[in-house]
Amino acid sequence: MTGTADTSVTSVASGTSSTTVTSGTVDGSRGGPAADGRTGSGAPVAAREAVEALKRWRRAGMSTAPADRPAAERGIRLAYRLAGLPEPGTVVWADSPRAGVEAVRRLADPGRSVRDEVRTRPW
Repeated sequence: MTGTADTSVTSVASGTSSTTVTSGTVDGSRGGPAADGRTGSGAPVAAREAVEALKRWRRAGMSTAPADRPAAERGIRLAYRLAGLPEPGTVVWADSPRAGVEAVRRLADPGRSVRDEVRTRPW
């Protein structure tokens, strides 16, 4: 399965979002030691950590490596529990998002969408 990402038909992904992080502090200064030796609010450190986290999530989102299916299925079941829903009996895996859509279309009864409950209610 080279070059394709595993995709669960039951998705708990948060969708797309955009985050902008600047290198200055909240008050617009560049951070670091001030003339009187103070170190500032720590915002530059938080900004660097946010940028690194963003980079990790982008790498994960763009990865074509095989999914850790047991870990993903545990996460799916946890998301359902946190949303107050019964856990899915079966998680159907597909080789690509398109194959996932085709698999859902072939289901006799795909059930109702729980996307909003799984994505929003737990948080």
